[in-house]
Amino acid sequence: MQSTNINLQNKKYHQIKREIGICNLSNVGKITIYGPGAISLINHYSIRDISKINDSAFFTILMKRKEFIDEVLVIKLSHLKFILITNENKKIINLLKKVKRKFPMTTIDDCTKSYCLFSFHGNKEKEYFSNISSSFLYKVTHQNYDYHIIFASSHSKYSIHDYFINLGFFEINLEMRKIFLYNNNVITNLKEIKKKYRLNTYI
Repeated sequence: MQSTNINLQNKKYHQIKREIGICNLSNVGKITIYGPGAISLINHYSIRDISKINDSAFFTILMKRKEFIDEVLVIKLSHLKFILITNENKKIINLLKKVKRKFPMTTIDDCTKSYCLFSFHGNKEKEYFSNISSSFLYKVTHQNYDYHIIFASSHSKYSIHDYFINLGFFEINLEMRKIFLYNNNVITNLKEIKKKYRLNTYI
């Protein structure tokens, strides 16, 4: 029975890989960091100096001294406003608030329910989105794996989902998305990787 399920999942993966799949990540934690100290506050934990990154959406690793916290997706809405997308929402909010006094006039809020997030995978997704310009569309590089995401108000969640499904995009659940990440050499268990190899991912 298990081998049958694996075979079906593998068949579905290759079917989607030839086309485009959409994965709803709207339930993943989101944190707003806003204010003149936003960059410095994120850099307090980030292994990358985000002030030197020109991309509007990018990944970094958050560390507390030598302790791994999480790999997060950062979306830059302006030079004062950033969104952190993370599976460690409460932990990161608590850590940010502990050092917030060093960064006056900077606010930290849980905005998980305020925004929706979708990622797109498959051989045709880059070509499809290459000629589309939208303030909600971002190209991200996740450990050398390039793909597109849409980040928008939660009020648009169902209309965005239905629009792409009606275009013929395949629905991808979180487990199928992990297969896409795995097959594109994205390490999802960074916490278990030795530090020197983990940091090489971002050099």
